[in-house]
Amino acid sequence: CALSPGSDCIADPVSSDAFLFTMAVCLTPSVSSVVISSGSSNASAMPISGFNGAGLIIEGSGFSDNSCQNVVSLGDNHHCVVTSSSTSQLTCTVDGAGETPMPSLKEQKIAVTVRNSGSA
Repeated sequence: CALSPGSDCIADPVSSDAFLFTMAVCLTPSVSSVVISSGSSNASAMPISGFNGAGLIIEGSGFSDNSCQNVVSLGDNHHCVVTSSSTSQLTCTVDGAGETPMPSLKEQKIAVTVRNSGSA
C-alpha cells in the first residue's frame, strides 16, 4: 500500500480543517471467502431457530484484530457476533433472531464493517 506523504498512519494527522479523511485501498477491508463452519445452512435441514448459533469463518484483509471493532451483518436484519478476529480472518456466531425468519445462510448478503476503517 502506498499512501500519499503525510498519510502513513504512523503519526496522527494534523489539519486546520474540522475533518481530515484518508482513503486507500489497503486501508479498506475486503472479504475473499465465507465458510459455514458449524450448524445447518438451509431451512430444509432444520427449523429457522436452528440457524441461531451457526458458525461462520470469514477470510479477507483489513479486519481489526480487536474483535469488538468488526461488525458482521447477514441479510437485512440479522447479525453474526464476532468471537475471534485477526487482520485476515473473522470467526462469528450467527444471531438469527430478527424481525423476519432467516430462510438460509447460503443466500444471505454478508456485510463486514470495521469501525473507523470502512465496509466490505
